Amino acid sequence: MITVQYKELNLPVKIQIRKNMKKMTVNIKNSEMIIRHNGYRSNEEVQEIINGILEENYEQILELIKKDTINHETRIWGEKYDIKTGNNFIDHSNKIIYISNTESEKLLNQLYREELMKEINRTKNKYQNMLNIEPTEWKVRKVSKYWGQITKNKRTNKCYITINLNIIKKPKECLKQTMIHELCHFYEWNHGPKFKALMTQYCPDWREIKERNNL
Repeated sequence: MITVQYKELNLPVKIQIRKNMKKMTVNIKNSEMIIRHNGYRSNEEVQEIINGILEENYEQILELIKKDTINHETRIWGEKYDIKTGNNFIDHSNKIIYISNTESEKLLNQLYREELMKEINRTKNKYQNMLNIEPTEWKVRKVSKYWGQITKNKRTNKCYITINLNIIKKPKECLKQTMIHELCHFYEWNHGPKFKALMTQYCPDWREIKERNNL
C-alpha cells in the first residue's frame, strides 16, 4: 500500500493485481483508494493515473471520504463508538461496534435495537412501579417524528409504548425522561399543566434533560 498526498488529502492507496482484468478499476472504500489492474502498467503509469484522478475529482473524493468517516463512527448513550469489521458485537470497554458488514445499516440497527431493548427491560419495572402502571408491551421503532409514543387499542384495551431507535445515540437520561413521559400519558393525555406537574413529580429534571439534549 502507498500513500498519496494532494491538497488536504492524505490518501492510502491499495493496488491489487488481477491478471484477467481488461480495464483498470478505481474505488474509494473505508477512506482508502483501491486500484485493481492486470499488472501490465508500470508503477509510474499507475502513479500518473492516480494523480489525474485526484486532480479531476478532488472535491468529490474529499466529500466521499468525509461521509465514509462519518459512517464508520457513531454514538451509543452519548459516547462515540468506532465501527469495525468483525462478528456482530458491541465492545463497550473499548467503545467499538463490530459488524460483519460495515456498510450494512440493517446490521447496525439490529445491534442498536438489542442494546436499547436491554436498557428498556432493565429499567422499565422501576418506572412502571413508580407510576403504578404496566403497559401491554414496550416496542422499538426507527422514526423521525417523535422520541416516544403511546397507543391504546380501545377494542382490546391494550396499551403499547414505542421508543424511537435513534434515542440509543443520546445519553441514558434521555431514555429515562422519554419512558416516564409516555407513562405519564396514562393519567393525562395532553401536555397541559397537569401533565407537566406529573413529569415534575416523577422526573424533576425533565426540563433540563429536554433542553440539554434537544429532545
